[in-house]
Amino acid sequence: MQNNHKKAFIIAEIGNNHEGCFYQAKKLINAAKKCGVDAVKLQYINPNKFIPPSDKKNLKKYERFKLSKENFLKLIKYSKKKKIKIFSTFFDFNSFNEFKKYFDMYKISSTDNNFYDFIKTIVKEKKRTFISLGLLTNIEIKKLINFLNKIDQNNHKYITLLHCSSSYPLAYNEANLKQILFLKKNYPKYQIGYSDHTLGIETSLCALSLGAEVIEKHFTLNNNFSKFRDHKLSSNPNEMEQLVKKSKIINQLLTTKSFKKTNQFKNKKFYRRSIFVNKDLKNGSKIKIKDLDFFRASKGISVRYLSKVVNKKLKQNIKKGNLLSKTFIK
Repeated sequence: MQNNHKKAFIIAEIGNNHEGCFYQAKKLINAAKKCGVDAVKLQYINPNKFIPPSDKKNLKKYERFKLSKENFLKLIKYSKKKKIKIFSTFFDFNSFNEFKKYFDMYKISSTDNNFYDFIKTIVKEKKRTFISLGLLTNIEIKKLINFLNKIDQNNHKYITLLHCSSSYPLAYNEANLKQILFLKKNYPKYQIGYSDHTLGIETSLCALSLGAEVIEKHFTLNNNFSKFRDHKLSSNPNEMEQLVKKSKIINQLLTTKSFKKTNQFKNKKFYRRSIFVNKDLKNGSKIKIKDLDFFRASKGISVRYLSKVVNKKLKQNIKKGNLLSKTFIK
């Protein structure tokens, strides 16, 4: 059996960490590219389609964070120039329909994983789609999968399910990473990944070791960039670079190989023990365990057969220190 474990797909979630600044967004894309991630992701939010008019505070914040259509399209073009995949989470029908043609991938956030009509609109494109499962119980996840199967029985070929816990930042004892094993067991046709909201990269690395095939991690240039919450829970460039490097190591650790093709079997003869005699023994004498030593050797009788050797008679003399072989035994 050869390697059946694919390299993890690492997404740097820029989200709104650009805070509406086009040049900051470009810097984030450049930094993510240098870190070696596979893709960057934005969030395109039209505040008037996302925040109720009465919530003046959040309307003001999201208006400040919103990228203009012109700058959004420029960032798509810039990413292609830098040869890094880019995609986005959308939060309303109009925005999705306006920009869907520019992307090969989409993201459905935990906010909308129960918004079936919106999900249907996105899934019908049959492009690679990541769905975060935050806020859903296992029963609700099953309902979601049933709904996806009604849309397309082959949706598993392009949909990735991301285990996620929707707290910002997420406490380690609420990460519930064994859910990844549950998802892999119960939905084996799907690619399973993890969207990480904890501090640092340890949780992502643990998720990878459990078989997560995709990691989405928030990304910032500086954890103290501003008071905006997401900077604190994001990986900075040093952390993201380490995540990418260590994900490759974990991929190697999870590689499946035929045992006999591994280096350990090349060294087999140097590690195994054989049976030696620790005193002069005469022809016809019975072999006692106290007369034997067990040393590393590539020849002779293996210690595996010790029970078959003890109490057997010798058919010739054997000198102290000699390797015991079948030619000495009756």
